Amino acid sequence: MGKRLAALLGLVVAIVLLAAGCRQAKSYRAQSYDVTIAVQENGAAVITETVSFAFQGGPFTYAFREIPLDKTGGVDRVAVSEGSQVYTVGTGPGQYDLRTSGDTLKVTWHFPPSENIRRTFTLSYRVLGLIRQEGGQDALRWGALPSQHDYGITRAGVSIQLPGKVGPVTGARVLDGAADIGRSGSRITFQAADVEADQALVVGVWFPHGQLSGVPPAWQTQQLAQAGRSPLWIVAAALALLVGLGLLVWAERKWGRERAQAPSNLAEILHAGSLPLQQGGESPLAPGLAGALVHNGGRATDILATLFDLAGRGVVLAEEIETTGGRRPRRQFGLVQLWQPDAASTLSAPEGLPAFEAATLISAFSRAREGRVSLKDAAAGLLAGSGAVTKQLNDALYERGLLGRKRDRIRRTFMIVGAGLMVLALASTAAPILWGRLFGLWPLLVTAALFLVGFAWLLGGVFVSRRTQAGEQAAAEWQAFRRSLRQMARERKKPMDPALLERYFPYAVALGLAQPWSKQMAAAAAPVPAWFRALSQEAEAKSEMVAFVALIAAISAGIVGSQGGAAPAA
Repeated sequence: MGKRLAALLGLVVAIVLLAAGCRQAKSYRAQSYDVTIAVQENGAAVITETVSFAFQGGPFTYAFREIPLDKTGGVDRVAVSEGSQVYTVGTGPGQYDLRTSGDTLKVTWHFPPSENIRRTFTLSYRVLGLIRQEGGQDALRWGALPSQHDYGITRAGVSIQLPGKVGPVTGARVLDGAADIGRSGSRITFQAADVEADQALVVGVWFPHGQLSGVPPAWQTQQLAQAGRSPLWIVAAALALLVGLGLLVWAERKWGRERAQAPSNLAEILHAGSLPLQQGGESPLAPGLAGALVHNGGRATDILATLFDLAGRGVVLAEEIETTGGRRPRRQFGLVQLWQPDAASTLSAPEGLPAFEAATLISAFSRAREGRVSLKDAAAGLLAGSGAVTKQLNDALYERGLLGRKRDRIRRTFMIVGAGLMVLALASTAAPILWGRLFGLWPLLVTAALFLVGFAWLLGGVFVSRRTQAGEQAAAEWQAFRRSLRQMARERKKPMDPALLERYFPYAVALGLAQPWSKQMAAAAAPVPAWFRALSQEAEAKSEMVAFVALIAAISAGIVGSQGGAAPAA
């Protein structure tokens, strides 16, 4: 008994689910879609669309038509009916509502829930300014069927009725879709069958100009006027570009950079172990300062070069750290402070160091424990303190007269002008919106020109040199020095004096040559510097040094990932 009851209940559930599935299966098709376009003597047209829908399944409660407004004077006198029932405005059954979105008027009409039934609706409306002028003739172009419809149409017919005073039609074409064309006096017909979903039917008719009033319509007259003024906007945009960019070129030549003499040939003094001297024969710039001067302001490589320079002077020691655990042995590195910290603070630096060197040490060892810090933590500390260290580097160059405050003001002026022009351009985008009927979108050409000029000024400000005339001369010497270093790093067949390789190493880091320089050190069989302590034997320590230098260079370039200070064992 229990099994029979369960089977009966299962059968009932299956029947209910099947019925629900059948009820939910919905489809519909337009058996016919007839459109009548009655052209008026004032260039408008009254359009009547009669659509007969066959609904399968359901329920269906509404239908809609999207009427294009582009290149018309607007749509009015909208009416919806079904047989003798005239729909009223609203959102309930037997009513319709209108909604405009962009260049489209959407008419939605609502009816009682309908299933498995055929219903015929009539939509009528007037399109103002539909007849336009084209090449000395008057023309009617219209999308008789919706451009998008998710239903098929068994038969579609379009009938265009011209006023009796209009002379013979000079042309009739299907502009989109397929249909047979027929003519009978002032009446033109288009007949289509088996129209697929989303297949449009756009028709066009041409006849002699001057037989209807209101042609060309106001919207076309306005477009013609806008097109007539387009050369003025094009000239205005071209002038804005030429004047703005011309002033930028003039300003760059006048204030963008101080002039410097050609640098001397440094090839001989490099191999002799000399460095470019400052004006007045003073001692050469520290590596970090030399890099900051060449870079037009301090960078991460300049901070790292300062750390290497301090290591070479016996302030910092780099060491390889033994690691345990894990499937693969990994190299890890750290830094050791070799000065006695201030008893009152763990974040202190040796006395007598320049401010930028002291700031570098404090940042690198900000996460140190008992005078030691992993390379990962040192890099994080340098990154966090990079702003303060960079400021100290720049201040040192200001004090030496190599960077100038006046140069910074010039730089800011360029950027302010550029940002102001870009803001003005963005604000002016409201003009085409407000004045679109008068000018169309042509003012956007001037807006785009202003934005491009502003961006060029902003970018030009970034490249305005902060260096004084003395700074330009010194930078030219150091840039020549960099070119010589790069050439030396490529001369693998002519290994250099290992002492010079070690001496120039911090400068190579500052000038972006750390990796090629480390390879040159390996090729020259240079001894491991005293400031690096490897775990391996002396025979392998050189490869450890190369790996350490490559890792430092990677950190300075910001390309070390989550390992941050670890590298696979060689």
